Amino acid sequence: MTFRAASNGFPPAQNNYALMLKRGLGIIMNDEETVEWYKKAAKQDYVISQNNLGYMYKTGKGVPANIEKAFYWFHRAAEIGYASAQKNVGDMFRTGHGVSRDYNMAEKYYLMAANQEHSVAMNSLGVLYQQSAADWIPNHRKAFEWYTRACKNSVAASEYNLYLMYLEKLVPGSDKMSDSESMARALAHLSRSVNHSNPSILGMLAYALRLLKGRGILRNKIEGVKWMMNVCMCGLTEALEELERLYLGQREFLFFG
Repeated sequence: MTFRAASNGFPPAQNNYALMLKRGLGIIMNDEETVEWYKKAAKQDYVISQNNLGYMYKTGKGVPANIEKAFYWFHRAAEIGYASAQKNVGDMFRTGHGVSRDYNMAEKYYLMAANQEHSVAMNSLGVLYQQSAADWIPNHRKAFEWYTRACKNSVAASEYNLYLMYLEKLVPGSDKMSDSESMARALAHLSRSVNHSNPSILGMLAYALRLLKGRGILRNKIEGVKWMMNVCMCGLTEALEELERLYLGQREFLFFG
């Protein structure tokens, strides 16, 4: 049914068939054919396929990596109004990946996405407002507001970013908070960033280090190592280096029932 509808030129079916090829759902995985079916739908201005095609060009899956073509397809979908593509265009302007870095343009596209309730774009806006450049002044109040809004949409990365803001006393009104109050609020956000269905990797690293060293929370080396091993499994080299230090210093930390 999906292949028949796709062959008849129906864009949603073409996109779905491409996803089946990409994931091997009932058919053999084939990234090259995935790209071809995304193209068929993208050329009909089906924004989901345009965004997916941009991702394929960005990552070099099924097609030689081409950041200019990635930007073209992200931007085309963004201008039609697709929030995920708007967020992707914002990322490229913020990082200068494939285009000249332009924080003002990044803000424009992030706001487009965030105003459609794209929660990751909300977090990205917070990150953007904490940047500093010759033509860009950090605005920690705006960063705080967008992180807070993203947290209401259950974004673990924003919980972690608020943890950092409370630690560094960058939140509005922090000048009137005691050190203990700032720390308590910071740790509350850290806890939420890791006790989450999609936890923050950096949050897990920070939590593991606090458990290992007893900073602000009760020291528990066994639990700390368990959290650190979880971070290692996510591919963060800093966690592996920390485990190596523990192993060399007191190897029994790595062996527990």
